[in-house]
Amino acid sequence: MVVKNSSSTFRWGAVTVLVLLGLVVATSLPGVVGVTGLRLGVPFAAMGPGPSFDVLGTTEDGQDVVEIDGAPVDQTDGQLRMLTVSVYTDLGLGDAVSMWLRGDRELVPLNSVIPANTSQEDVAEANKQAFINSESSATLAALNFLGIPLETVIAEVMEGAPAEGHFEVDDVITLVDGHPVTVPSNVSEYVASRAVGDEVTFTVRRHSEEVTIPVTLGEKDGKPYVGILMKADPSGDMTVQYRLSDIGGSSAGMMFALGVIDKLDPGDTTKGVNIAGTGTIDPDGTVGPIGGIKHKMTAAEEVGAQLFLAPADNCDEVVTKDPGSMTVAKVSSLQDAVDAIDAYAAGQPVTSCTATDE
Repeated sequence: MVVKNSSSTFRWGAVTVLVLLGLVVATSLPGVVGVTGLRLGVPFAAMGPGPSFDVLGTTEDGQDVVEIDGAPVDQTDGQLRMLTVSVYTDLGLGDAVSMWLRGDRELVPLNSVIPANTSQEDVAEANKQAFINSESSATLAALNFLGIPLETVIAEVMEGAPAEGHFEVDDVITLVDGHPVTVPSNVSEYVASRAVGDEVTFTVRRHSEEVTIPVTLGEKDGKPYVGILMKADPSGDMTVQYRLSDIGGSSAGMMFALGVIDKLDPGDTTKGVNIAGTGTIDPDGTVGPIGGIKHKMTAAEEVGAQLFLAPADNCDEVVTKDPGSMTVAKVSSLQDAVDAIDAYAAGQPVTSCTATDE
């Protein structure tokens, strides 16, 4: 979800932003006599289907949406479409009525979109960070799925933390107290198992040299604390970057992960199928629920999707929406998503949401 100025839309889940210029017109409604040039605000927002983006495609300026360097990239076919929900804020009374009359927009309380005592800027920043986190999780999930080695890299050293003066950005952590490290959770879980005041020895690779770093654990919120931000990168020279902007939220994670898999895995993951889907992704490949799924199903229909990948935890909503000509597959993991694509392409039945999933 990304928020811009008043009279704007933001996409929720995996969500872009359009400026709504036409909604600020004067409106004369029954019961509102002689209202000319006066706009009566209402405490509602409107939600509806937003644009979709093929993660195997390119941006408007010709860059790959998912760009991979330092590794062979396989030729891709088909489409993997991430979906958005447009959320319209700063509505006047006439705007709200117009949205309601359209039939494809849903009015919701404004505070369900922008909580009380929270600014649009706060919401935008939180959702921007969620989107960045989803990109990182997508890379981790895809590389784990493919068995590609990972390494844990220092992204930031916190000022005033025990780590300050010891670590440098881009240090690669290889060992913690002699235990091998591949992903950031190896470090965070080990540190959490120790006590404040314990000394922990890190081994890092810095500019091709091995450096040993003893750190005395500090305390933050009652827990042992080092004060480093870590990220997982592919080992070697491979990099994965995502080129979409003005999008917020975490629901594109699964589709990003599938895009990375399709580009790195020999063969055609999509089998030429137009696939749309949504869902958060954890580094271990778990697919999580998202908001606005009925609107995303509408968006998928509008771009001619043949197969729709839906998080299992959203099935209670999915079964209330007519999917039209789309086949809907219920997925709980990245493996489920790949299996559903394979089954659909082979003309086999897929596991779908049913009324018993409610």
